[in-house]
Amino acid sequence: ISELLLFAGLGIFISISGSIYVKIYRFVSNAFKRMRTEKKYSPMPLTPALGGLLVGLLALLLQETLGLGYTILGIGWEVVQTLFSQSIPLQIALAILFFKMLATSITLESGGSGGLFAPTLVIGAISGALFRDILMIFGLVPIHQTAFVIVGMAAMLACAFKVPLTSILIVAELTGSYTLLPGIMIATTIVSIMSTRDSLFESQIKDRLHSPANINEMVVSILESMKVGDAMRRYVKVFRPHDRVQDVLDAVWRTGYRGFPVVDNVGKLVGVVTFSDAEGVPTEERGKPIRDIMTTSLITTTPDETLAVALQKLIKNDISMLPVVDVADKTKLVGILSERDIMSAYAKASSEIGKR
Repeated sequence: ISELLLFAGLGIFISISGSIYVKIYRFVSNAFKRMRTEKKYSPMPLTPALGGLLVGLLALLLQETLGLGYTILGIGWEVVQTLFSQSIPLQIALAILFFKMLATSITLESGGSGGLFAPTLVIGAISGALFRDILMIFGLVPIHQTAFVIVGMAAMLACAFKVPLTSILIVAELTGSYTLLPGIMIATTIVSIMSTRDSLFESQIKDRLHSPANINEMVVSILESMKVGDAMRRYVKVFRPHDRVQDVLDAVWRTGYRGFPVVDNVGKLVGVVTFSDAEGVPTEERGKPIRDIMTTSLITTTPDETLAVALQKLIKNDISMLPVVDVADKTKLVGILSERDIMSAYAKASSEIGKR
């Protein structure tokens, strides 16, 4: 019973450690997202190179200070094997834990190759070993010391991925034993209760339009055969650079659309302004001109592009609308295309196919 109470304490500890992990990941994700939006700061081909440089500098820093730089490179199973057999000083364990969280976040969000599953297991193992070593400092020596490494792996998966049952089964299968099942269940249950809002994944896929598993089905069957000109809206609300931020919010309320093109005095496309841009401006500053908040690095489409290509642009760049420009003159606005327009065109075409 006493050891089960220690596993409950581990659940609390992993909730804190996992929350820090998620916050680091979100911070890095938002930073690279801003870089991709403002391409003048980090052109797309250079973003993975920047991520590799940062991870290399982290490894160099850890190597110069503690002689352990290579521990944050790769998956990290060597670290887990070490933790099974021996304890390491707390300051070293803390450093490896933090740098591993940061290196994983930078690698994935900069566009590097890899996944979240294995690094999250390693981060959980380090957290479990760290909690075990803290207990030993206070004279609480667990009977099964390696168990805290294993339970930490399951608890961190439950915390970061929000899949407690899956975490229990996966770790039990990986270890080939169910003797730790009670401890894993206690720790993952506490983690699930304490970290309800902390997840590496922002949300579930909203619909089939945003699902990688279903997008090819839609593209192959219908969207590749349709053009942007078939679905775009030709008569759209536009703004001038000198219009007020408040005008954008008023237009969103009246029309229900989340983004609008911005054109100059002669009608040339110069930018795009969205609800997110305007809503982020403090209330007292919403009288300032749109030019201060609009996006000038434009992602556009043309009437002759397929809806499949346009949809990929929306999803890849995480935007809700595309200005439609003339094929010969990229500054001449001829319409606008949103996710809603694509869905409407898809639904109409699908309905017509069903009636044949």
